[in-house]
Amino acid sequence: MLLQQNRAVWIRREICGILGVAEKRTCRMMKRIYVELEDKLPDGQLKHMVEELEAAGIGVCMQIPEGKEVLEELLILTDRQDIVDLAWRKHIACVGYEPPGTKQMLSRVRTVVQGLEGVNAGFLEKVYQRHWGIPWMLAETKRLVIRESVPEDFDRFYEIYQEPGMTAYMPGLTKCREKERKAFLAYIHEMYSFYEYGLWTVVEKFSGRVIGRAGLENGTYRGEPVLEIGYMLSGKYQKRGYGLEAVKAVTDYGFLVLGAKTIYAFIDEKNRDSLRLIRRAGFRKAESEGER
Repeated sequence: MLLQQNRAVWIRREICGILGVAEKRTCRMMKRIYVELEDKLPDGQLKHMVEELEAAGIGVCMQIPEGKEVLEELLILTDRQDIVDLAWRKHIACVGYEPPGTKQMLSRVRTVVQGLEGVNAGFLEKVYQRHWGIPWMLAETKRLVIRESVPEDFDRFYEIYQEPGMTAYMPGLTKCREKERKAFLAYIHEMYSFYEYGLWTVVEKFSGRVIGRAGLENGTYRGEPVLEIGYMLSGKYQKRGYGLEAVKAVTDYGFLVLGAKTIYAFIDEKNRDSLRLIRRAGFRKAESEGER
């Protein structure tokens, strides 16, 4: 985990041919999309997007359907403020489109694009999930699933932090459970929405039990911003290979999905178990804190 003193700096760089994680782009919950664009798009661009959506099993509506259950399965893509307002009133997932060079600024919409490049089934599904508070699936290994944290994870995390020795090499939590809960809820709302990464929840596949946290956060190294890895597993699941699976999956996600070139780990030199794990995950020692 990331520490405050007597640290050594470890880094892992991207290498060609690295095995990555499969992004979960199933569109099982978003079943239809309504597109209303006044701006004229390049020939074939909209048609190509519609064909891709239909190939992914997403229906394209000619008009906004009726019915609460149907609307909950709908996403709207539009450049019209009146349609955005309707989506806002009816709590429909929506993506605003602002043509390049336009002076129009859409309001009441969380996600705005200025071109359709990259607006595919996977992107729209993630917007839909964010709208409904559905956690993104980040990685899957042989024994683990790594997903965004949800409010229901807090009590389990609080238990793990209370385990003997858990905070020997990392900051602990305060005794005020509700204060920590509020901080946790603010973190998952703000961090994921703004950066699309952060510390995530590690779930054991077999049991479905939350066993810890792992992810990527913003750090600094020699005064420069860097991407740093953090991880924490319940003692029951340590020294069983789970930590290595989680760290490898998180770093692969950083390289392949986020486009990171280097990922840093700041490890207390007394934390021998974590040092062994990080070496096995492909990190190399950059320096000790005193060598800076």
